[in-house]
Amino acid sequence: MSWNKESAILFFQSHGGKVISLQEDGSRLKIYGKVADVYELDLCSSTLVEATLELQTEGLQVTLTFHNDFLAIHLITALPNSQQPEIFIPYQISYEQLIIE
Repeated sequence: MSWNKESAILFFQSHGGKVISLQEDGSRLKIYGKVADVYELDLCSSTLVEATLELQTEGLQVTLTFHNDFLAIHLITALPNSQQPEIFIPYQISYEQLIIE
């Protein structure tokens, strides 16, 4: 399937609570997780749509931000009882390279 911002958002909204796989065509990046939430962030001059994935790995968070030309992925680990991330890895996939199942 060919993805764009709107079709990706609709997919995540319709798969709330379900386990999905997210990967980049031709890359080793592959994430399996349950769609926990899809929500809008009001930034005054614009609105961003984000989604969160729940993973089996405790302490690892995945937040997805739907931009016009790409999907931003933020992998974050945090120490218990800490507000500061231990590891923060931003990544982006163009919709042309995106595979969602």
